[in-house]
Amino acid sequence: MLSRQMKSYLRNMNTSNSSAVSWFIVSLLCGFTLQANANQIVKVNTVYQSETSASYKAVGHIKAKEFARLAAAESGLVTAVAANPGDDVARGEVLISLDGARLEALVAKQKSEVVRQQHIVYQMETIFSDIKSDFEALRSTEVGGAVSQQMLRNTEAKMISSKNEYEAAKALLSSYQSELSLLEIRFSDSVIRAPFDGRVTERFAQLGEWLSVGESAIAMYSSNYLEAWVEVPERFALNSDQIMSQPITLRIGELSLESQQIRIVKSIDKSSGAFYLVAQLPTEAADLFPGMNLTAWVNYGARKSFLFVPQSAIVKNHLGTLVYKVERMPSEEGSVRQAKPLAVEPLFQKGNFVALAPDHQLQQGDQVVVEGNLRLLSNSPVTVIETLTLKHAHKM
Repeated sequence: MLSRQMKSYLRNMNTSNSSAVSWFIVSLLCGFTLQANANQIVKVNTVYQSETSASYKAVGHIKAKEFARLAAAESGLVTAVAANPGDDVARGEVLISLDGARLEALVAKQKSEVVRQQHIVYQMETIFSDIKSDFEALRSTEVGGAVSQQMLRNTEAKMISSKNEYEAAKALLSSYQSELSLLEIRFSDSVIRAPFDGRVTERFAQLGEWLSVGESAIAMYSSNYLEAWVEVPERFALNSDQIMSQPITLRIGELSLESQQIRIVKSIDKSSGAFYLVAQLPTEAADLFPGMNLTAWVNYGARKSFLFVPQSAIVKNHLGTLVYKVERMPSEEGSVRQAKPLAVEPLFQKGNFVALAPDHQLQQGDQVVVEGNLRLLSNSPVTVIETLTLKHAHKM
């Protein structure tokens, strides 16, 4: 708007000077336009308060809970390959088969030996039972003198000998059965099976080649049981109880997960000066791969209220760590918005938002510049084109 002196000046001017007046008005309007354009265009976000616990942003990677490098327990020729790298396999599924024809024949032979020995045991048991019955009958008539002592002793000797033969036959049967069990185990070892549900990563055995005992044949990991291994600096070691009592938030790419099952490996790595926090991943992480990098937010303090601002509101320059708070200031035209720099102390991060230490300069509901703040000067006039109310996710 034009000032009173300017309006009076224009009324007193002669109409003959209309061209000069027009030129003067255009000049004034251009001046006001330049002044308006001098205001920095910014976007702001509202400062908010949230009750949470202090957290540390850490990095880590995914590991399989189980990893197996399966080896041959028997020597043999590879006759069949049923799994290749990348295949999903179930527990007990046959992965590689070895030539077991010889062992199969030995098993059949030993089974026949067991059956034959069982019949011998049954025969020895019958003979012993008959002789024992005769001995007991003779001993019952000994009192009346109907049986001589010599006959009684001979019958007793036969009974003892028959019993020993029966016990020897049973021992031999047990030996045959143990040998049969061993052969059956060896025969079952002629196939390599998956010890758990998982995914094959490498196959070393090739069709037609000879595998020796202990030679690696295939490698796999448990796809249903993945874990996040997070590196935590040793300064948080004394907060281990608080860390384990609170859930941990994990971000892998665009996927955000939360885990309640946490354990701590209580050993400091000398090279990194950190210990590992291990979190079991939920079932929705089954499609992730071991070795993938991740970001984690480790909660380590008691829950209390903190002021939060977006990370983009934080500016670091020669004045220190600042945020620009937008305030209305009185002026001749009414009021203007100015960006006032405030020194802040970031405490920790929740996603893309930063918790600040209380300093009584910033309060809930204040507006801070989140876009256009890199070239702001102290108390610069600004024009707000958008007001945001973004907040961090509650599970962060």
